[in-house]
Amino acid sequence: MILKSKVIYILLWSALMFGCRQNIELKSTSGKLVLVDSSIAADSAVASVISPFREEIDKQMSRIIGFSEAEQDSYYPESPLSNFVSDIIQERALRYLKANNADTLPMISLMNIKGLRANLPEGEVTVRDIFEIMPFENQIVVLTISGTNIKAFFDYISTTNGEGISGAQLVIKNDKVKSVTINGDVLDVNRNYYLATSDYLANGGDYFSMITNPIQSQLIGCKIREAIIEHIEELNQNNLKVVSNIDGRIKID
Repeated sequence: MILKSKVIYILLWSALMFGCRQNIELKSTSGKLVLVDSSIAADSAVASVISPFREEIDKQMSRIIGFSEAEQDSYYPESPLSNFVSDIIQERALRYLKANNADTLPMISLMNIKGLRANLPEGEVTVRDIFEIMPFENQIVVLTISGTNIKAFFDYISTTNGEGISGAQLVIKNDKVKSVTINGDVLDVNRNYYLATSDYLANGGDYFSMITNPIQSQLIGCKIREAIIEHIEELNQNNLKVVSNIDGRIKID
């Protein structure tokens, strides 16, 4: 199989290198469906190469990083897991801003609930558990947003029945904003705010178009998944378990 792959590669390379030197006209094509399933025997040569890497990856993924007091799941309008992850994003972003003497504005954080793809289990928490929750390579980004666009941000969240947020309290009534406070203060459309979130959402993912043209955007050099792992490890080093609850940061009136 490896030899065949090399031959195919050489043929393709030759076609790319020399095909442009003459006019080639496609006359016809043909093909057939090949099912890639358990009926195809494993190639022993390939398996022997992959095996050491698979074993090392499995070892790293099975590493216990801490313990959770209870299972955490995610749901609307707020949930233990979405609160937990948005709080971690908030904490990590604030740490970055303080280190750069830039923590000058009120901050809120966002974690889209649909982006949390599994529950955090009760008891032992492994690296694999965090990869299952957050399988994406999303980076934490801090946006400087006008108060007007922050209002539009909360207006949108009200139509989606909530999201994972930190640093704010939102009350929704009839799919509209009834009230918003940020760090205990009423939202002011005449000032700017920091919004810490994923680069996916900052680029307009999940229809968050109102945050795609920020006054400033800063990647802090940390993936959300890495921040979660490191946070749980820090808790464990201090003999603490993961604890997160619903605290009323989003209410449906």
